[in-house]
Amino acid sequence: MQKERKKISNGMKIIITAPLFPPEITIGSIYIKKLAQTLKEVDFKIQVLTYSIFPEKINGVKITKVNKQLPLPIRLIVFTFKLWKLARKNDVIFSQNGASVEFPIFLMSKLIKKPYIIYISDKKAFNYTKDKILLNYIQRKTFKKAFQIIKDIPDPKPEVTPFDNKIKDKINLYKNSWEKHIKYIKKILKNA
Repeated sequence: MQKERKKISNGMKIIITAPLFPPEITIGSIYIKKLAQTLKEVDFKIQVLTYSIFPEKINGVKITKVNKQLPLPIRLIVFTFKLWKLARKNDVIFSQNGASVEFPIFLMSKLIKKPYIIYISDKKAFNYTKDKILLNYIQRKTFKKAFQIIKDIPDPKPEVTPFDNKIKDKINLYKNSWEKHIKYIKKILKNA
């Protein structure tokens, strides 16, 4: 049992792919950063691959960036190539939804036999593809081959205001939602 636990955390290498990453402020980018930090804190080996120019740093997490100012076809090719190189060295791929990361994973799933997990943190991007024939096709195929699809993410961090007398309760709810989420992720990784 002890060896199994060690294998699930210390030895497991995870690549997290994301279309956005802080300093960009979206629910998805904030989630990605917190997920990478939290998984690192519980002894997973984490790498992040994202479209960015100046991504924020996370202690102990290697962040590989693809310049999002490149023309779209070149940006996708560069991202796909970097994903291919990183996926070979990692055990599991965690990917945020969005066509710019779903398409490279769709291509990689044919070449690399690694389990991948998709988390839907950008509901707009998810719904946007419904009306686009090619994007819808890529999303359906990518989701079909996914080891797991995660639809719920933890509560957002509460805003601290000077006159909020319930801030401690809100912060505790936030921390508890992350603890539950990481337990859920660990359970998925154990089976991946």
